[in-house]
This record gives sequence, C-alpha cells and structure tokens, in this order.
Amino acid sequence: MLRPSDFFRRMQTAEGYTDPLIFALISIILNVFFFTLFRDGMLRFGFQPSILTSSTMQDSGSNFIIFSNIIEPFIICIQCAFIMAQAFNLASKALGGTGNYNSTVNFMLYTNAPAVLAWIPILNFIAGIYYVYLNIVGGMIVHNVSMRKSIAILLLSVILFILSLALLVIFTLCIYSAYEKYAY
Repeated sequence: MLRPSDFFRRMQTAEGYTDPLIFALISIILNVFFFTLFRDGMLRFGFQPSILTSSTMQDSGSNFIIFSNIIEPFIICIQCAFIMAQAFNLASKALGGTGNYNSTVNFMLYTNAPAVLAWIPILNFIAGIYYVYLNIVGGMIVHNVSMRKSIAILLLSVILFILSLALLVIFTLCIYSAYEKYAY
C-alpha cells in the first residue's frame, strides 16, 4: 500500500470479495487487538496503565464486554465498507465515473490498511489522513476520474452515507416506538 495507484490498478483485474475481505478483517483484527490490549483492555483487567495509555481508570473487574469491544467492530466496519461502497458508486455514476460496484467494494475494503496503526495515539491522525488519501486514489483508478472528481465523489458519498444512516436510525426509532405502543 505504499504505492496505492499501482496497487489499485492491479487490483482491478481481481474478481470476488475474498482477498479484500480477508485483508480488511486482518487489518481490523490487528487494530482491535492492539487497541483493546494497550488502550483499553489492560485497564479493564486491572493492570497498571502502560506507557501507551494516556489515563488511568479504576479496576473494573469483569466488565470486559466481548461483543462491544471485539466482535462489534468487525460487523460495523465490514457493513460500513459495503454501504459506503454503494454510496461511492452512486456518487461516481452521477459524476461520470465508469467503475462498478464490485471494484468499489474491493478498493473500499483494501483502504482499511491504515487501521493497523490507528490504535497508536499519535499515528491515528496520520492513519486517518492516509485512509482518506487511499479512498481518493482508489476512486480515481477504479472509476477513471480526476483527483478533483474523486474528492467530490468521496465527499458526496460521505454525505449519502450519513443520510442513509440517519434514515436507518429514524426507521429503527419508528419501529421501536410502534412496538412500544402496541406491545402492552
């Protein structure tokens, strides 16, 4: 991933989601493992803070929740990659891009590479910038657009993504409200 444009050009010939999905899962596993171990997990298990930990907490004993700290990030990251890929693909088509959904999903999954370093307090900002850069370069290559259009596509897709999440939350709240009203 040190030469993203070459990487994304070679990636376009690959078919299927297997390799990018495995790559994204490994990146997320490493991120969650190190984040949990050094920034969260050691404190929750009652160990003294490490050098990498910025604050102290009281011993919380067995409050380590496996689902929210380990399993949930995988589910959220992978779902968001597929949803964001759809938003990116729609925005790309609206602005004249030529890529397809499968290639968009693949490059979105591969852009999780900076997640390996995102647990480190100083490097998380740099990893975030590199993540945005990878999305811009991936969009340029996969959808055959200029850098300026790729930036616009990324911004539009983020807006579409946020709107779709807002609609999902509203829909969920409406369903929950209706359930509460008629359940008793």
